[in-house]
Amino acid sequence: MEKFIRWENLSKVNEKYFKKFYTELKEIEKTGLYTMGKNVEKLENDIASYIGTKYAIACGNALDGLTLAIKSLNIPEGSEIIVPSNTFYASVLAILRNNMLPIFCEPDIDTFNITAESIEKLITNKTKAILVVHLYGNMCDMDKINELARKNNLYVIEDSAQAFGASYKGKMAGNLSDAGVFSFFPTKNLGGIGDAGMVVTNNVNIYNYIKLARNYGGEKYNYQIQGINSRMDEIQAIFLKEKLKDIETINNLKTRNANLYLQNIKNKQIILPTTTIESKNVYYIFPIRCKKRDELKEYLLENGVESLIHYPIALNKMKVFEKMNRSFKIAEEISDTELSLPCSASHSVEEIKKIVSLINKFN
Repeated sequence: MEKFIRWENLSKVNEKYFKKFYTELKEIEKTGLYTMGKNVEKLENDIASYIGTKYAIACGNALDGLTLAIKSLNIPEGSEIIVPSNTFYASVLAILRNNMLPIFCEPDIDTFNITAESIEKLITNKTKAILVVHLYGNMCDMDKINELARKNNLYVIEDSAQAFGASYKGKMAGNLSDAGVFSFFPTKNLGGIGDAGMVVTNNVNIYNYIKLARNYGGEKYNYQIQGINSRMDEIQAIFLKEKLKDIETINNLKTRNANLYLQNIKNKQIILPTTTIESKNVYYIFPIRCKKRDELKEYLLENGVESLIHYPIALNKMKVFEKMNRSFKIAEEISDTELSLPCSASHSVEEIKKIVSLINKFN
């Protein structure tokens, strides 16, 4: 039987980092400092340097990072924040956790990202911010979005959870707005061995607020604001700072695999993704669309290839939004037709070519 091709093989991706990890783990055994120690500080400095921002603030996960980034803007409760209609739920949940109103914006169906043109139609006198999402590792057209935001006196936050290492006109994801937020969930391009996140910013007020808020709201036993417990573990920092050294290699391997798909999939039933002009896409996910998506998924599985769907239920169809009672046709079409092909740094050229061959034979 031929080897089964999994959508992701984290043990293969991460095996080279564990030797150094175990060595450094022995050091924190001696110190007994398991959260917010020197390794977290080193990771913050390394990521700020890589992204090109003045500050980076580690947190427990990207949802907390987004929640705190929005809170740091100090905008009134009940304000409207524009957000993609086709994003992962965490993007919207961060808005809801701040008692603000998410306004769903339909994306461009080819890039999966919202545009300045679609955002502009939704701006009201209650709109205070735009939460852009660089979905699947593909950058939004930030020049036009930032110009629109300046014109309307709006904040911009980048949900860069899926776009670590992506860039737009040479500037890194996370460094094109008031604040950017990253996820280090294990499957991400820079994935840890558990939950972890990071906020980056050039704004000292945002930095100072989040630094306090992630740790209950101040220094130990002396709290200045109402915060949360969202500290990063030293264990995650040890692993991530080592893996960060290889992020360009990881992203390049994923891009190589994506290009093999783009250049060789010829089946006319398949709609391939489009990258925003002047952007570097890091292909956290390689998303195709197909009207016969479910049949294609089953066909690939029968032939030894695992694929996933991102995301099978449109946000507006979830129970949490049932009172909205609105249709978002593009988001719904994406949820009905999107299929994520294997595109990991662990996948070989031969494996990608096998998947291409199968897809080209699908009818």
